[in-house]
Amino acid sequence: MLTSVVFTLLNEVSEQPAAATRPQDRDFQPCTSGLDRLFRKGDPRGCPTAYTDRIERILDRLDAAARPEDMNLPGFRFHRLKGARADSHSVTVSSNLRITFAFAGEDAIRVDLEDYH
Repeated sequence: MLTSVVFTLLNEVSEQPAAATRPQDRDFQPCTSGLDRLFRKGDPRGCPTAYTDRIERILDRLDAAARPEDMNLPGFRFHRLKGARADSHSVTVSSNLRITFAFAGEDAIRVDLEDYH
């Protein structure tokens, strides 16, 4: 069974690098400490080194998204999951890696980096 811990990405817009502006007290409970560090501090430890730039771009876009369809961008291969996870969506990081997420209102929740193939 896949482990998905809920975390919330708040919508914020800034001209500064996103990682430098992340508040430390937000309700952010990632599945891995690597995603937490990359999202909050821009520290790539704990994430696949070959994909850290792409993961950070996806997390920044997800942070700005107000609905799942906002993630339907060229190259992201956005799609809704099926079966027991029909409330979740996915975007492609690499051939096997995906960032999966759901939305509650305008907040992305259950954001996870997964190899679900």
